[in-house]
Amino acid sequence: MFILEAEKLTAYLEQEKLRLCDYALMQETEAGTGSRQELRGRMGQTLTVMERSVQKARREPVRSVSGLTGGNACLYESYRQTGKSILGEMASLAAAMALSCSELNASMQCIVACPTAGSCGIVPAVILSCAETAGLDRERMIDGLFTASAVGILIGSRATLAGAEGGCQAECGSAAAMGAAAVVEMLGGTPDVAFHAAAMALKNVLGLSCDPVAGLVE
Repeated sequence: MFILEAEKLTAYLEQEKLRLCDYALMQETEAGTGSRQELRGRMGQTLTVMERSVQKARREPVRSVSGLTGGNACLYESYRQTGKSILGEMASLAAAMALSCSELNASMQCIVACPTAGSCGIVPAVILSCAETAGLDRERMIDGLFTASAVGILIGSRATLAGAEGGCQAECGSAAAMGAAAVVEMLGGTPDVAFHAAAMALKNVLGLSCDPVAGLVE
């Protein structure tokens, strides 16, 4: 059974010398959802969808179904390419990737709800921008997605991932926490540090409210 208290889970992982990604994968195999190889293969397919979604709207303008939003990922990517962004390489790349995913979602194209469709850009952007700037391989990215899933399970079990129930902090806050933990483990950090990163990311969005424009959350 999945340990749903971060403190207890951290102690267990330290004792067993496991990472969060190892634990998430182990729990899935024990639940009978597939072998380790099959599960990593399915997560690889998820990663492939993410890779497409962080690219498309950066290459060409994509408009939402209503026409209210869109085109910003392409504009921002053009600006980013000038090298003038004060965010630096990784953060500016992550921003562009996240915008691309969000615009594909608003235009009803294929994305990964991670953990929700509304927050679909955050985890892919964080993991893929980190991997690209740090020179990490595909297996490390798949590990990162399993790490993110472990944090998502904890939040979903103890609180909520639904924007309808918890507002933007439930969606974007949870995604930010998942991405933060993933990056820590991808770069060699311990589960304890990963949980601290997740907590810091989540604290930054506490109290964040949705602000729909003309009744649309885009």
